[in-house]
Amino acid sequence: MVVLCVSAVLLYFRRRMQGYRVLWVPGCDHAGIATQAVVERRLLRERGLRRQDLSRQQFLEEVWDWKKEKGDEIYLQLRRLGASLDWSRACFTMDPGFSAAVSEAFVRLFEAGLIYRSERLVNWSCALTSAISDIEVDSVQLSGRTLLSVPGYEDKVEFGTMVTFAYPLEGQDGEIAVSTTRPETMLGDVAIVVHPDDPRYQSLQGSVCCHPFTGRLLPILTDPIVDTQLGTGTDPPLPLSLPLPLSFILFLFLCLFLSLAVQFW
Repeated sequence: MVVLCVSAVLLYFRRRMQGYRVLWVPGCDHAGIATQAVVERRLLRERGLRRQDLSRQQFLEEVWDWKKEKGDEIYLQLRRLGASLDWSRACFTMDPGFSAAVSEAFVRLFEAGLIYRSERLVNWSCALTSAISDIEVDSVQLSGRTLLSVPGYEDKVEFGTMVTFAYPLEGQDGEIAVSTTRPETMLGDVAIVVHPDDPRYQSLQGSVCCHPFTGRLLPILTDPIVDTQLGTGTDPPLPLSLPLPLSFILFLFLCLFLSLAVQFW
């Protein structure tokens, strides 16, 4: 933040020295789930309360109190860095006007077909009882069966255990077995991939199996990247759990900002 602010200060000062009228509007972004986590920890530490002990409105008031405290610190740092801003225009992303503008932008994007609603696997926090973004998740590599503590559970929970289940073949007798350490993700399976040289599945290449829960037909594809020694030697690719391409995310934000610009032009 300091580097960005110093760069901005130099840019604005330079423009003013060149005779331009420069407007620098201060603003603060809300940190979403990170702010919620901080406020929850403070409530528990200072008052022995959990989020569930408060109503929604009471918890929002606690978040706003924290924002006023920390937001003022950010503005104070900007002042100390010599930033010359129009403080009368200071804004916050959760101010009513800006919240309404963001909602309007998303509605317009949806109506224009630029964004859509769909099902997607999410990261669930047992501690926050809320979905969290990928950036809030710390991945842990497990070499095998491991017992880990999970908030809300008295006993440790087993992870890293290979589970095997089978998909019935469509239009013929038989089935194809799949092994995974995350059986809950099977709801997002769209295909089964095997190694093209694996003799166990050469007769099944190009066949189709049926998902027992969704009824989705899963083609059996081949790719030499599949490890024939891991589990049953099959790999169900899971697009629902993959992060969105950076290009799509940038495009989405571009559309959002363009829509906001049109709204306030």
